[in-house]
Amino acid sequence: MSAIDKIKKDIMNNKIVLQQLEGVLKTTADEIQKKRVAKEIKEVKKKIKEMEVLLNDISGDVSRKEDSEDKRYDSYRLLTNIQIERYNKNHNDREIDALISYLNFFEMNYLSIISEYYIKLDFNHSLKRDSYYARYLEIKKILKEYDYELDILYNDEYNRIALHHDKSLLYKIRHRFMLEVNNYFRDLRSFIQTLLNDYRAGGNIILNSD
Repeated sequence: MSAIDKIKKDIMNNKIVLQQLEGVLKTTADEIQKKRVAKEIKEVKKKIKEMEVLLNDISGDVSRKEDSEDKRYDSYRLLTNIQIERYNKNHNDREIDALISYLNFFEMNYLSIISEYYIKLDFNHSLKRDSYYARYLEIKKILKEYDYELDILYNDEYNRIALHHDKSLLYKIRHRFMLEVNNYFRDLRSFIQTLLNDYRAGGNIILNSD
């Protein structure tokens, strides 16, 4: 898979996030959440624009870009069919629903793309790449903690615990989960950008750049 194809997928990936955030913005009645989501939408739009500019620079062929435009948007139209699933039937949190739906999609469709099977890297960057798998597992671990807190609040089996339980823990874990996800994708984006910059400069970080 070429660097150009990877950028195209990254653009589609961010467009999915944008659609989900816009859905949250339309449905939430929480003004604080609206403000936060509006800020995130602005940042995602900026990322998409930057990646589209980068795609144009790498391709260096305007006509080929125009030919591929319809294909990219055809794929994007298929991806818009992905629905935001409600994560917990007893707990209404559209922001969490959207984020977890996106994570599930990322895991199923994109996480493996950065593996050695697709991209062979030099030793140091290969180790760095492997760290993103460990970090993703840590995110899943935090999600399990979040699940446990939801069970305490809403599952009858935990009623006795719930009487003496600190209910603020759910929101603390929620905040930590969202922070870790944000940091993860910010760092992953920076890492991929390093690979792309090296590829453009004819470097040797990517060992199978063809």
